[in-house]
Amino acid sequence: MSPGESPVQVFALARTLLSGETRGLEPVDWLMIQHTMWNYVGLIRSERRLNRAMRILRELDLEIARFYEKCEVSDSIIGLRNGILTALLILEAAQQSRESRGCHYRID
Repeated sequence: MSPGESPVQVFALARTLLSGETRGLEPVDWLMIQHTMWNYVGLIRSERRLNRAMRILRELDLEIARFYEKCEVSDSIIGLRNGILTALLILEAAQQSRESRGCHYRID
């Protein structure tokens, strides 16, 4: 990844190269959601990490929405759209909860 490139841009490039722009997008996008949630919204949380996750997931949400408008609707596309919305809801809840609880720990 070069300076100035967001993780979503890198994944979008990989997605284009791997899929020919219209097929096979879901696995790469799911990986992006999973990695973002694990690395930034996982067990150890901070305001900085949560803000970074929000930037990544919002950008990915826009890309998924654009793709959803253009493609033929399938179970996997609907699942992906629902997955990004769920990730954003979890992230919002994590941002509102400033306390450490259970296995989630806030470092700030």
